[in-house]
Amino acid sequence: KDEDDKEISRFLFPKKPIDHEKEPTAGVSYNITVYTGDKKNAGTDARVYVVMHGKNSSSSQIFLCDGKFEKNSVDKFTTDASSDLSPLTTLDIGHDNSGVGPAWFLDKVCSDYLRISNLSKSLVQD
Repeated sequence: KDEDDKEISRFLFPKKPIDHEKEPTAGVSYNITVYTGDKKNAGTDARVYVVMHGKNSSSSQIFLCDGKFEKNSVDKFTTDASSDLSPLTTLDIGHDNSGVGPAWFLDKVCSDYLRISNLSKSLVQD
Protein backbone atom coordinates (compact mmCIF):
# COMPACT_ATOMS: atom_id res chain seq x y z
CA LYS A 1 0.00 0.00 0.00
CA ASP A 2 1.56 3.28 -1.10
CA GLU A 3 -0.87 5.64 0.61
CA ASP A 4 -0.48 7.20 4.02
CA ASP A 5 -2.95 5.74 6.53
CA LYS A 6 -3.06 9.07 8.43
CA GLU A 7 -2.12 7.42 11.73
CA ILE A 8 0.36 9.37 13.88
CA SER A 9 1.11 6.65 16.41
CA ARG A 10 2.07 2.96 16.27
CA PHE A 11 2.15 0.19 18.87
CA LEU A 12 5.15 -2.08 18.32
CA PHE A 13 5.66 -5.50 19.87
CA PRO A 14 9.01 -7.23 20.41
CA LYS A 15 10.09 -10.20 18.35
CA LYS A 16 11.25 -11.79 21.60
CA PRO A 17 11.43 -9.92 24.92
CA ILE A 18 14.42 -10.47 27.18
CA ASP A 19 13.73 -10.56 30.89
CA HIS A 20 16.22 -8.43 32.84
CA GLU A 21 14.40 -8.69 36.17
CA LYS A 22 17.37 -10.34 37.91
CA GLU A 23 19.83 -7.68 36.76
CA PRO A 24 20.56 -4.62 38.91
CA THR A 25 18.75 -1.46 37.83
CA ALA A 26 21.50 1.10 38.45
CA GLY A 27 22.48 3.01 35.33
CA VAL A 28 19.49 1.91 33.24
CA SER A 29 19.38 3.56 29.84
CA TYR A 30 17.84 2.71 26.51
CA ASN A 31 19.21 3.28 23.04
CA ILE A 32 16.49 4.00 20.50
CA THR A 33 17.24 3.81 16.78
CA VAL A 34 14.63 5.12 14.34
CA TYR A 35 14.74 4.26 10.63
CA THR A 36 12.79 6.53 8.28
CA GLY A 37 11.78 4.84 5.03
CA ASP A 38 12.94 5.47 1.49
CA LYS A 39 9.78 6.79 -0.17
CA LYS A 40 8.83 10.17 -1.55
CA ASN A 41 8.08 12.63 1.29
CA ALA A 42 8.98 9.96 3.89
CA GLY A 43 10.48 12.43 6.38
CA THR A 44 8.63 14.47 8.99
CA ASP A 45 8.92 17.93 10.53
CA ALA A 46 6.79 16.88 13.50
CA ARG A 47 8.12 16.24 17.02
CA VAL A 48 8.59 12.46 17.37
CA TYR A 49 8.13 10.68 20.71
CA VAL A 50 8.22 7.19 22.18
CA VAL A 51 6.52 5.61 25.19
CA MET A 52 8.17 2.43 26.44
CA HIS A 53 6.05 -0.15 28.25
CA GLY A 54 7.47 -2.79 30.55
CA LYS A 55 5.94 -5.63 32.46
CA ASN A 56 5.09 -3.47 35.49
CA SER A 57 5.39 0.15 34.40
CA SER A 58 5.64 2.57 31.48
CA SER A 59 7.70 5.62 30.68
CA SER A 60 6.15 8.99 30.04
CA GLN A 61 6.29 10.44 26.52
CA ILE A 62 9.95 10.83 25.61
CA PHE A 63 10.47 13.32 22.78
CA LEU A 64 13.36 12.37 20.53
CA CYS A 65 15.07 15.74 20.24
CA ASP A 66 17.63 16.61 17.57
CA GLY A 67 16.31 13.96 15.20
CA LYS A 68 16.10 14.91 11.56
CA PHE A 69 13.77 12.07 10.51
CA GLU A 70 14.61 12.65 6.85
CA LYS A 71 13.91 10.25 3.99
CA ASN A 72 16.07 7.09 4.18
CA SER A 73 17.80 8.18 7.41
CA VAL A 74 18.76 6.60 10.73
CA ASP A 75 18.41 8.65 13.92
CA LYS A 76 19.93 7.40 17.19
CA PHE A 77 19.07 8.45 20.74
CA THR A 78 20.00 7.44 24.28
CA THR A 79 17.54 8.08 27.07
CA ASP A 80 17.81 7.48 30.81
CA ALA A 81 14.85 5.70 32.33
CA SER A 82 13.39 6.80 35.64
CA SER A 83 12.83 3.11 36.40
CA ASP A 84 13.79 -0.25 34.94
CA LEU A 85 11.06 -1.13 32.46
CA SER A 86 12.39 -4.57 31.61
CA PRO A 87 11.24 -6.69 30.19
CA LEU A 88 10.04 -4.27 27.53
CA THR A 89 6.70 -5.43 26.20
CA THR A 90 5.76 -2.69 23.72
CA LEU A 91 7.08 0.58 22.40
CA ASP A 92 4.68 3.26 21.15
CA ILE A 93 6.10 5.71 18.63
CA GLY A 94 4.28 8.70 17.25
CA HIS A 95 4.44 12.40 16.59
CA ASP A 96 2.52 15.54 17.51
CA ASN A 97 1.43 16.29 13.91
CA SER A 98 3.22 19.66 13.99
CA GLY A 99 5.37 21.32 11.36
CA VAL A 100 4.94 22.03 7.67
CA GLY A 101 5.26 18.37 6.63
CA PRO A 102 4.11 16.15 9.53
CA ALA A 103 3.40 13.00 7.49
CA TRP A 104 6.02 10.30 8.08
CA PHE A 105 6.98 6.91 6.69
CA LEU A 106 8.54 4.99 9.58
CA ASP A 107 10.44 1.94 8.35
CA LYS A 108 11.40 0.43 11.73
CA VAL A 109 12.51 1.23 15.25
CA CYS A 110 14.90 -0.63 17.57
CA SER A 111 15.41 -0.28 21.30
CA ASP A 112 18.39 -1.60 23.24
CA TYR A 113 18.52 -2.00 27.01
CA LEU A 114 21.81 -0.72 28.45
CA ARG A 115 23.31 -1.51 31.83
CA ILE A 116 26.83 -0.34 32.63
CA SER A 117 28.78 -1.60 29.60
CA ASN A 118 26.30 -4.41 28.96
CA LEU A 119 24.22 -4.18 25.80
CA SER A 120 21.27 -6.54 25.41
CA LYS A 121 18.90 -6.49 22.46
CA SER A 122 15.43 -6.29 23.97
CA LEU A 123 13.07 -4.90 21.35
CA VAL A 124 13.21 -4.90 17.57
CA GLN A 125 10.33 -4.33 15.18
CA ASP A 126 10.82 -4.75 11.44
